[in-house]
Amino acid sequence: MNPELRTQKSLFDYSIIFTLFFMGLFGQPDQRFRAFDWVVYRDPGKITSISEGYSYTYFGSSNGGIYRYHQNGQYFDDPITMAQGLESYTVYAVHFDQNTGILWAGLPEMLQYTYTRDGNWSTISFSDLGLSFNDRIKAIGASANYLWIKAKAIYIKCDHSTGTVLGMFPFPDEGNIQWGSEYGINIKYAEKIFMDYSVMSGWMLTGQYFIDSHGRNVSITSYYLGQYNDFWVGGSDGTIFHGEPNMEVFFPYSIGPLGSNFSTLDKMDKEMWLGGLNHMNTGGITRLLTQSLEFDHFESDITINMHPMDINDILNLDDEVWFAGNQGIQLYDKDDNYWRYLGEERGIPSGNLVTLASNKTHIWVGGPNGLSRLSRKTRREDPSGIEDIFKFQNVRQLLFVDEDLWIATPNELIIFNTISPELRSFRKKGTFSLDGPFIGFRQICFDDNYLYVSTNQGILSYDYENGTWTKIIDASVYGGRTIQSMAISGEKCFLGFYDELLRIDMNNSFQKKYDFPFMGMVKDLYISGRVIWLATTEGLIKFKWSVDR
Repeated sequence: MNPELRTQKSLFDYSIIFTLFFMGLFGQPDQRFRAFDWVVYRDPGKITSISEGYSYTYFGSSNGGIYRYHQNGQYFDDPITMAQGLESYTVYAVHFDQNTGILWAGLPEMLQYTYTRDGNWSTISFSDLGLSFNDRIKAIGASANYLWIKAKAIYIKCDHSTGTVLGMFPFPDEGNIQWGSEYGINIKYAEKIFMDYSVMSGWMLTGQYFIDSHGRNVSITSYYLGQYNDFWVGGSDGTIFHGEPNMEVFFPYSIGPLGSNFSTLDKMDKEMWLGGLNHMNTGGITRLLTQSLEFDHFESDITINMHPMDINDILNLDDEVWFAGNQGIQLYDKDDNYWRYLGEERGIPSGNLVTLASNKTHIWVGGPNGLSRLSRKTRREDPSGIEDIFKFQNVRQLLFVDEDLWIATPNELIIFNTISPELRSFRKKGTFSLDGPFIGFRQICFDDNYLYVSTNQGILSYDYENGTWTKIIDASVYGGRTIQSMAISGEKCFLGFYDELLRIDMNNSFQKKYDFPFMGMVKDLYISGRVIWLATTEGLIKFKWSVDR
């Protein structure tokens, strides 16, 4: 080769590498974290596209990003969402290029791609592709030499490493293009295959659509035949069906929770329960098996004895789970797999119920209209004698520590000892010598023999061992904002706000702020070892907080 041409080629290669490197620097929300240190779980919506990679099969969705199925391990792994650098949870098309190992995704108004196949996403706008802002990428494919993009009325030929546009055609000018599946494509080609398969878990298949175990039709939105004859089908309700070719059987998978707006969570051992706003198409409660990432759906419109309502608090006990909502209480019996609705006829306060607490014999319920005590045995009201004191008071939070029931209201923090019984202000508990009027009690939590409570002046702690009160964090540290949620682990305090998560070191008030666009309002927190779970208005979020020291 001519030395001058060789030099020009080397400079060109280096410029491409340099450009791609710096594009990758801005492809994730924060470079402090690895790709899956933050994970968002959402209702997937519709399955829009399917493509097969080296290790994973990828599924685009209309509401939950890109879901991944590990082919060798045969399990669904953490999804790729805005937490990994996608610009939207809506993915119209996904394609894995077997020639280059690049994962491509068609989103509203842009094309994105990643060389690592998880994070470090780079973006190409529709204007750079020659498309209008209201166009849509319907499918993505690749030949040995080029990347192909199918839009509404045109095919775009691109460099399959950088996405640079090389031409536009009414039809591709080459064959042997391997396409990712397309949303809503005509299924006549696959009807014969469908008719040879049966479906597990009480589902049926007509050839045109699936019918779930409750008799509801689920449209086929996308399908894909893998290189080993594995057959994948996406449904309009977010269900993914895996067709096993030897048995000719489809196995349905629920790959996300019900809804994406959560108010509360509760974790015990290997299971987590989620609740939030009740919507017509996603109303209900979700159980997540945290190790296998399996989601169980309990939908309020089809589950016997369930009542449609917003869920504000969850209490997970040994043999049953209690859910406080805006219209009463839902109770789930784990042993008998049985739901029950408890309303005003059992002595439960009317209106919105926001907090639950329990000891061995009773369940305590609180809300804007007061306080009530229910027998765990009869599941009916069993008054304690203090209910009239809290009548029409706004009970924000309840928490049991031993036999002390802590009751937080906007103007007072009260302790009720269920053994004495005795009712007193928190100032009469132990040694209290702090100055200032403390009001605005909202969040209470307990960790390692310390009780913590949020107030208008900051966060107070009570040492159960020596009986002393301390103000550990002044409200000025977090700008005096309203704390939506709180969790404590050792010396680390996590506070959830309207649009961010704040971590504060209680020894020196040093703080770290997490305010990524995928977070939304942080309404509940749960710390499990090195992981913190967030119930937010944008989904369930898992954060490996220990990696950011």
